Amino acid sequence: MTITQMKYFVEVCKWKNITKASTSLCVSQPTITVSMKELEAETGLNLFKRDGKKISVTQEGEFLLSKIAAVLHSVEQLNYDIFDFVNTKNHIKLAIPVQVGSYLIPIILEEFKGRHPEISLEIVELGGMDSLQMVDQEEIDLAITIYEADYCSGLHYTKLFDSECCFCTNIDHPLATQKQVEVSDLVYEKLVMLQGGFFVNKMVYRAFEDAGIKPNLILRSAQLHTVKSLVNKKIASTFLMRETVLDDPKIVAIPFSNGLEIRAGIVTKRGRQIYSDVKKLIDFTREKFK
Repeated sequence: MTITQMKYFVEVCKWKNITKASTSLCVSQPTITVSMKELEAETGLNLFKRDGKKISVTQEGEFLLSKIAAVLHSVEQLNYDIFDFVNTKNHIKLAIPVQVGSYLIPIILEEFKGRHPEISLEIVELGGMDSLQMVDQEEIDLAITIYEADYCSGLHYTKLFDSECCFCTNIDHPLATQKQVEVSDLVYEKLVMLQGGFFVNKMVYRAFEDAGIKPNLILRSAQLHTVKSLVNKKIASTFLMRETVLDDPKIVAIPFSNGLEIRAGIVTKRGRQIYSDVKKLIDFTREKFK
């Protein structure tokens, strides 16, 4: 017995007429007729007395009607509870890597929270690869991150903007005036890198490997502030997304000659329902990058 059969049966009992029931349900008369015959066959009950076009409900039909009414009420309550949960979940778990987060987290905490104070946010700063892994394992709702679209087929990617990985160094560095750099220019360069599963790191290591050069890495740091501080003090240079250093007058971002392009966007689990609070954050973020 299906929910649809139950609803048809209730309407037929209400109108005691197939035609009126079909009109009320916006369903063809033959569909309801067949459904009622199937319901009688499945239950083994004689549900109606038929006298031409006239229909009356039998005692067995009244018994079934009382049971079905309770079931349909429970189904309606369940639908209401689910709708209420989806629209009042009001909690978002998201990951943002430090390079994107340095720009976006203050905007989210100030502007988005200002618009939606009822929504609580649980933000973790992770590298892009680590973020995507958490989304794939459904440990978080979404990631706003740098990504490679073929990293995981189980994820859905919405691009926000394109950027590039740059060699970032102090404005007084000998290479600071160059419009582009080659990996071969950086053989003896002291380097500091962000520690963790960052797609930028992956791109840089691949570029050095392709050039047959080992990077002169003096420090891996989990703190963007530490990385930029070492560049500011002329102790080392680094590799970051261009936008990460735009607000720092002492650091210049020089692109690679072969162009290490970066794609940043919103990543969610493919096939997973998006709750209303998450959709609000997604819409807000897309608005900021129009």
